[in-house]
Parts: sequence; structure tokens; C-alpha cells
Amino acid sequence: MLGRTALAVNDARTAAGAFREVLRLDPGADHARDLLVEALKRGNPLYRWLSRLSAYRASWRLIFLLPAVPPVILVFVLVMLAHWAAWVAEALSTLRLARGSYTRLLLERGHVRAATLAAGLLPVGAAVLAAGVAAGGELLPTAGVAVLALVTPVLEAAYTGGRSARRVLAGWAALLAAAVVAGVVSGLFGLVLAAMWGSLATIWLAVPVRRLVRAGTSRP
Repeated sequence: MLGRTALAVNDARTAAGAFREVLRLDPGADHARDLLVEALKRGNPLYRWLSRLSAYRASWRLIFLLPAVPPVILVFVLVMLAHWAAWVAEALSTLRLARGSYTRLLLERGHVRAATLAAGLLPVGAAVLAAGVAAGGELLPTAGVAVLALVTPVLEAAYTGGRSARRVLAGWAALLAAAVVAGVVSGLFGLVLAAMWGSLATIWLAVPVRRLVRAGTSRP
């Protein structure tokens, strides 16, 4: 109770201490392990701020307002960018914890692998973006941004609880990556652009996927 209360008010140090005590008394308490990881990550002010910012997900129903209020698209873009930045912070925080001899034991291997992949996408995307800007044109710069945007579907898949839903979202991430490569090879700017927006919009796609898979598995 103390740990959850401290975590709710962003007192990361008190929360971490409380969850460590729970694990000392009950090493098999998986929920305490997960909450300890979250408390350790929230010790980073930037991670804490981005986590609060990304908690807001504009409803996809706002899309029906676009014909009447075109500036609404700005809301979607800001929400997608906030979530992308939060996933980047998640990946970097996970890798930071993975370097510690004790804290790495708290992490799930799948999360560490996904964080490593997401972190690897950052320099690759930045390099493609820089090369595209230097060469001129719009295809390569967009491809660079699309590679950076893949961080969202990669981590949305990794942090999805159900195995079936995780596989669906992982397949979606692989499809988007293939679309970026195919678009660059074939010179199809529209395909690369669609993959970029599709990656960022995965924050909304993931919600119905999880619900549908959960509903399907709960049927007798």
C-alpha cells in the first residue's frame, strides 16, 4: 500500500524502498517486481514527465471533427509525438536498468530485447534522415523519420500483456518495417509516408487489438 501510494504521487525513492521490502519478504511477488521497475524508472525526471504527458490518448473519434475543424489534426500529431517520446524514454530507461547487476534481474527479457531494438532504430533513423537531407529530395528524409517512428509499434507490441495480441502487434510492426524498406527500394514516397503515420498511430490501433484478442480468448 505504501509503495503504490508513493508511486501515485511520484515519490519514486519511497516507492522503490517499499517494493524492495516486499520482494525481500516475498521474492516471488511479480507485481512488486514490476512496480519496483516502474519506480526506478520514475526516478528519472524526464521519464516521469513524459509518462504523465503520454497518459493522454485523444480519442480516435475526433477524426470525425476534421472536416469541420481541420486544426484537430494537430492534436493527433502532438499526442502521437508525445507517446513516441515516452516510448523512447522507456527504452533508454530499460537499457539503463539492464546495465545494473541487480536491476537487470528485475526486467523481462522481452522488454530488454525490444528496448535494444528500439534504441538501435534511433541512430539508424537519424543517419538515414541526415543522409536524405544532405542528398536532397523527400524520400530518404521521410524514410529516416519512418524508421524512428517504428519505436512506437515495436514497444507497443513488447508491452502488450496477451501473447496473441502481442503477436498481432509484432506482425504489424514487421509489416511497417517492410513497407519502409519496400518504399525506399521502389521509390514509392507514399508507401514510406503511410508506414510512418501507421507507426505513430499504433497507439490507437493497439487498443482495439488488445480488446478483440481478450474478448476472443474469454469465450468458452
